[in-house]
Amino acid sequence: MINRAARTTCDLALTDDGFAATLKSPFGKTATHSFAWTAIRRIRAVNLDLTVYDEFALAMEFDGGETLQVTESDGGFFDFGQALTEHLPGVEIDWLAVFTRPAFEAIDRVVYEKA
Repeated sequence: MINRAARTTCDLALTDDGFAATLKSPFGKTATHSFAWTAIRRIRAVNLDLTVYDEFALAMEFDGGETLQVTESDGGFFDFGQALTEHLPGVEIDWLAVFTRPAFEAIDRVVYEKA
């Protein structure tokens, strides 16, 4: 698992064959991990209950066993979400609509699974 401690931020950037996730700790350390679109095994849309509000997240699993969770607060999240529809077969253009529901209702839905 790519470890994301509580206050760690993530910036997503699209690459020629996938994306890079740059994790930044509150202590100034950074680490960049690159992933190919073809390495994504499953993506789940989940909501994180932060008591006062919910935060939308995508929990990804990769062929090598790594996992990564990115949230709507992360830089590049919405561009990344758009790219999913272009690079992963079966991801619907309106995948973000999965989060349209009553506030604070739990969501855990697969939006992509490799065949």
